[in-house]
Amino acid sequence: MPMLSPILLSCLLVASLYMMFTWHSAESALSNPWVPPPEIDLVVQRIKGNDSELASYASALITATPLRTSGRHILDADDKPIKLASVNWYGGSDEPFVPSGLDIQHRSAIARTIRKLGFNSVRLPYSDEMVVTNPRIPPGLLAANPDLVNLRALDVFEAVINALTEEGLAVVVNNHITHATWCCGANPCDGLWYNTHLPASACRIRQSESGWVDNWVTVMGPHVDNPLVIAADLRNE
Repeated sequence: MPMLSPILLSCLLVASLYMMFTWHSAESALSNPWVPPPEIDLVVQRIKGNDSELASYASALITATPLRTSGRHILDADDKPIKLASVNWYGGSDEPFVPSGLDIQHRSAIARTIRKLGFNSVRLPYSDEMVVTNPRIPPGLLAANPDLVNLRALDVFEAVINALTEEGLAVVVNNHITHATWCCGANPCDGLWYNTHLPASACRIRQSESGWVDNWVTVMGPHVDNPLVIAADLRNE
């Protein structure tokens, strides 16, 4: 068997070190806290505006479901074209396992604010780790929703979906990532919807394709009769 030249070995070593450095740099950057941009003040001012002014921005509610596509159009059950004006409600796919803001506002108040801002639909992400572990949510993260205190992640997720649809908002459920974290880092365990092709010790959450499907069934099961749960975003983007 031919020996690798010292130059080739050196190149491979440098490349390996560079990849490790890049990986760790990316993960470190993702752990930094998010700082709201100055433009967020404009959003806050709009939320505090009067309801009649905000109503002029409102998108039509989605009432005739199920939806389907035809070419580039989304059609409702009456074959009328509709537009999804959506906002992403982040949090369920991250380490706290809970949609953000439930410590500040009741979920119904958040849903009303989303509607007031002119949206007609919400994308709600979750992680597979949230489903697999289904932890009990710390009370501090639910301070403005005392009826949810002592419930588990899936119960809170279900309650948020119900609050949104009760406000008339359509919901797109999104399987965002396998491991609960900001998506997407350099962790190869999150590169696909399964990670069984990797060594068993490599991934904290070991997931097969069938396990991924089972998680979808668990998340969507409570909402099969809710006509405003309109879509499943199978994997982040």
